[in-house]
Amino acid sequence: MIINNSDDFVLEILEFHKYTKDKLRKLLLKNKLLVLRNANLDFAGFDSFSNYFGVPEVAYPYKYQALGFETIRLQSNVEGKGMNGGGMYWHSDGPQTKEPSRITLLSCEEAPLVGGETVFCNLSQAYSDIPEDMKLRIEHLEGNYPCRQIYVDDLIEMGLEPETEIVNSLHNLKHPLVKIHPISGIKALYLNENWLKGLDGIPKEESDELLKYLYDFATEKKYLYYHKWEKNDLLIWDNYSLMHKALDLDSQYPKTTRRIRIKG
Repeated sequence: MIINNSDDFVLEILEFHKYTKDKLRKLLLKNKLLVLRNANLDFAGFDSFSNYFGVPEVAYPYKYQALGFETIRLQSNVEGKGMNGGGMYWHSDGPQTKEPSRITLLSCEEAPLVGGETVFCNLSQAYSDIPEDMKLRIEHLEGNYPCRQIYVDDLIEMGLEPETEIVNSLHNLKHPLVKIHPISGIKALYLNENWLKGLDGIPKEESDELLKYLYDFATEKKYLYYHKWEKNDLLIWDNYSLMHKALDLDSQYPKTTRRIRIKG
């Protein structure tokens, strides 16, 4: 039963198990973010369900994989229950691969009483609303993504040892500033406050000014949805259309999630 569609890109669903995988895929394509309530899935169920949407990626860092399930990454601010830190900046998942992650599934095992919301930004609508002269200016620009160095720096900052296998697989990449959805053909901005380090072929001052304009424009309140987590929530979102970030959380309020990303 669909119970809410208060935002133009968010659809809240009860009894999701009554929907076929084809129907869920169509709803995701249309709405960009699905909020499935009371989705009480164990590791095996979560892993199996993710295949509705494509081929899951191998999760890393490896030490935070769920035991027996290499596609599930455990995340928590409770010591020993998962990876803690990261993600508190605007981003779409998977920029470190030539074809970034297409879809992300995030399941909540333990929800905080206060804080820890995840904010989503509708980048396809933001792009649609950008003035035409700005669209022409950014249409063919590419962003620089020094993926290996960013990954290593991020893990060191979290006190983790980067895995040699993963580090060696990462390279400097360029991604278009405007992406075209492979199914709908709809255009959207492609931004990342951590991994995107300037625009290719553009002087730094001009690049910084242009990116600031785009971040400021895209993150206006009308393009945002704040998700307050409840236990057994399962969120599914389209990385071609949205970016997101986690909000800060006091350590006294436990939050534990499980993440699967789908290959682009």
